[in-house]
Amino acid sequence: MAEEYTLFYNDYSICSIMVRYTVAVIQHLQDGRIRINEQPIDIQHGGQLAESYLCKVNPKGTVPVLTSSNPQRLKTPLSESVDITYFLAEYFPTLCPPHLASQITSLLSELHDINYFSLTYTDKPHRAVDMENSVQKVLARSDISERYRKALELKLEVIRATRAPALTTEAVVVQKQKALSFLSKIEALLGATETNTKGSDHGGFLWIFGTPEATALDAHVVPLIARLLDVGRGAMFEGNPRVRAYADRAFETEAWKDVMQRRRTVYGTYL
Repeated sequence: MAEEYTLFYNDYSICSIMVRYTVAVIQHLQDGRIRINEQPIDIQHGGQLAESYLCKVNPKGTVPVLTSSNPQRLKTPLSESVDITYFLAEYFPTLCPPHLASQITSLLSELHDINYFSLTYTDKPHRAVDMENSVQKVLARSDISERYRKALELKLEVIRATRAPALTTEAVVVQKQKALSFLSKIEALLGATETNTKGSDHGGFLWIFGTPEATALDAHVVPLIARLLDVGRGAMFEGNPRVRAYADRAFETEAWKDVMQRRRTVYGTYL
């Protein structure tokens, strides 16, 4: 009998996209051991602030989150996309092959040190204001429980400490440099793989390391590239042509199309 898990996600959350794309690229490898049920959370209209979600699923009020009704398999919900991906890799080792594990974990750590909020909403400071106002609106109600109020107050503190500061000119410059540094490393890896595969038919490979299956690094890098393109940062790929070509190939895969359904990675209001 398959072990069942629930993945809480949002279509426009970049970290949710990373996890859903991870699930998509391993879908054809499924052997019936696990079943992942998807539960959308409408974060654009306050779904992550619902008492049931904030108090019972994820006190951080973010997505994605992976939960299980079996505490022996998953004692606490996983609320970081990398942790969810590594958990899936226990079932699907192609996500993190032993001979590539060190590189993958190091590069994923570097990738997730980039502040996506900074690079996504650089010219839209009202996004941070909107997030704060959404919490304040619920806090203004007189009919909420004390537990719920404390959870909301914690969420508000996190927003104030992390969102507006991420949009300062200085912060954006730092995050852009981090992203460029990361992309240059992926460019170099793709160049090495192209050389090793003697370059034919798109270098004879689809994925970064030239592996037959996508790794966890691929599953997270492709959504990052899509987000950067969606928010008008295409110039970041002028010095990284292999990265752009790699992404274009990935965008044509059924796994990507199944996840995105022709959507952009950013909610329309904030494009």
